[in-house]
Amino acid sequence: MTVIVRPRGLSVPPQIVASTSGVPVPVPPSKSAIFMPADQHLHRGAPTEWWWHVGTLKSGDRSLEFEINAAAFSDRGYAFSQIMLTDVANAKHYQRTTLCTPPVGIDFDNWAQHDVTKDWHVGLGSACNCLSAIQVTNPGKGYTSDPTIEITGGGGSQAIAYAKPVSGGILSVQLTNPGRGYTSAPSVSISGGGGTGATAKAVHSYVTMDAPWGDPTKGMAVVALLAEEASGTEIHFDLMLSQQGPPFIVWGTGVGPILPPSNGTHLQTNNNYYSLTGLAASGSIAIGGEKFAVSGRTWMDHEYGYFGTSAKPVKWVLQNASWTMAGRCQTSPRWATARRSSISRLRAW
Repeated sequence: MTVIVRPRGLSVPPQIVASTSGVPVPVPPSKSAIFMPADQHLHRGAPTEWWWHVGTLKSGDRSLEFEINAAAFSDRGYAFSQIMLTDVANAKHYQRTTLCTPPVGIDFDNWAQHDVTKDWHVGLGSACNCLSAIQVTNPGKGYTSDPTIEITGGGGSQAIAYAKPVSGGILSVQLTNPGRGYTSAPSVSISGGGGTGATAKAVHSYVTMDAPWGDPTKGMAVVALLAEEASGTEIHFDLMLSQQGPPFIVWGTGVGPILPPSNGTHLQTNNNYYSLTGLAASGSIAIGGEKFAVSGRTWMDHEYGYFGTSAKPVKWVLQNASWTMAGRCQTSPRWATARRSSISRLRAW
């Protein structure tokens, strides 16, 4: 179960109408603002958009709990991927967030496929170019001006990065151009700026999502790579996901009006939201070269439209809970017994 708690007043969901017996009446499909499969694609002009996969996958008795998120905030000028894995048996958690910035790191009109007559695609980072980000390993000290970031080796070229000191140290390096042709991790050096001791390393991370255009809720190939921030352990996901049953339309209509219509287009004033709650999942996860065949049932959120601003960003809590439910399945016309185990996590923005 995915629960998102948002600040009061951000969104006013459509009113649920009660019948004469006092039982809420479901919103009829004809009132939905979500049109599948078209709305699985990118919505050009939306200030925010993301596809977010979470769930628990099993390899025998072993539980591998994951999160793969690709998100763009065009109104704020950046995109990012978030990839996480919890290896329950070994009590290990791996994660990485990778920032992508225009004009080279992200093209907001084309980072995902917008044409509903073409195969669905979402992508951040590159599987072929082994330079996605730069991680600072030592901030150094004494930096009073911007240092020079030099990227060499790895078989590629044209990568560009910059850094600005904070309190005398280099806390982050922004990769403005990942270049091309890097077949291995290049070397990164930091010089100048009046300081000493700062070091950094190249990181390879990416997310791709693909499916046939006819029904992109089925046959979704989700492939992702993270190099864990602390240890550098590489985690590779190669998953195939297919929705069982109809999507869950949030609020019944899939749209929450937030700003007055006079403030912009429907994508700029409304928040649009649906979930695929019954994804049959299979594939593999490799942890540091050790590969596990996995399977399970997972969840995907697709949200697009207005979602706060840089001055007033939305903060939310996302928690995926474990439960056992017996009886009628609300998202399926059939009777079923379902049991799901997933990650419990809190996340605030």
